[in-house]
Amino acid sequence: GNRLQGSIPFVFRLLPSLSYLDMTNNLLSGAIPDLEHLESLEFLSLAKNSLTGQIPRILPSNLKELRLNENNLNGGIPSEIGNYQQLGHIDLNGNRVLGGTIPSELGNLSLLHTFEVVSSSIVGSLPTELGNLEKLRTLTLSGNKIVDRLPTEFGNLENLEILDLKFNFFNGTVPSSLGQINSLHTLLVQFNFFTGAIPSELGNTREIKHFYFDWNRFTGKLPEAICTKVKYPDALQVDCIVECSCCKGCSNTLIKEDNCRVLARSCENKTIIGSDG
Repeated sequence: GNRLQGSIPFVFRLLPSLSYLDMTNNLLSGAIPDLEHLESLEFLSLAKNSLTGQIPRILPSNLKELRLNENNLNGGIPSEIGNYQQLGHIDLNGNRVLGGTIPSELGNLSLLHTFEVVSSSIVGSLPTELGNLEKLRTLTLSGNKIVDRLPTEFGNLENLEILDLKFNFFNGTVPSSLGQINSLHTLLVQFNFFTGAIPSELGNTREIKHFYFDWNRFTGKLPEAICTKVKYPDALQVDCIVECSCCKGCSNTLIKEDNCRVLARSCENKTIIGSDG
């Protein structure tokens, strides 16, 4: 950053041939101006500023990468974002008052490979249309207020590598359809309200780097099919109530430590994480 202050300069709107605009990490404030006249713009980063107001409903038509993270934007994610078919990367992380739901129109972005909106007060449930994003590799939605079940259509995300849903209000079971994603190596669902058994189909992935299921309401036994794909000692985390033959530790959530050995043999000889005595 160059410690630029004030509003975004109007002069940028007069540069129709501009293809790359990076104003990351400055002291810019005010609303994002109308940028639709920047017809050649492919990369736009206004990250790490103090911008307010809403995400523009009209964007440069050829935009491929949009980084608006760590600002003070509000008003939700506009449904019109689904009109920009060239978008491959969207980062809205850290807009703590952004709010609103994830629009179903996002599922129209056939080239989208990265979508990040962490700690941005997103509410509601996830639209099933997100399952249309066949190019998607990274989806990070942690630290929001998203509710309801994880759509079974997520099993269609055949190139997904990272799915981060931690610190939300998801419930129900984890869909077995996620086992169709052979590329999935990082699944973070801790600190939610998921229930039922962890599906054995998740063992279909090629490699497990981080599968964290703890601080939920899972029961039963972690499938051995998952254990066979573990490459790192800390790759798996579960609650103490879940029996696990390959876990190095367990999180003491639903039960107290003194009952852990009685209710879950998986806790024997393992570290108790988050014990309250």
